Amino acid sequence: AFTNMSTTRRKLLLNRGVMPFRINLSKNPEKTITTALEKLRERGVAKPGEPIVIVSDIVAGSDFVTSIQVRSLE
Repeated sequence: AFTNMSTTRRKLLLNRGVMPFRINLSKNPEKTITTALEKLRERGVAKPGEPIVIVSDIVAGSDFVTSIQVRSLE
């Protein structure tokens, strides 16, 4: 789980199986996702080729839409 707030990150630590990270969030959801994937790669949490499930907003025209995506870590 990724958040920009330290208090939220600490609360996420209480959930079993959740590995919270603090990152700066961008107004562009794609940039935030890219930053998150880079953090996973840097920390060795996920290996290249592994599927990653992403629950995030995406830009759809002039709106933001909540989406669930499956991507492969490169």
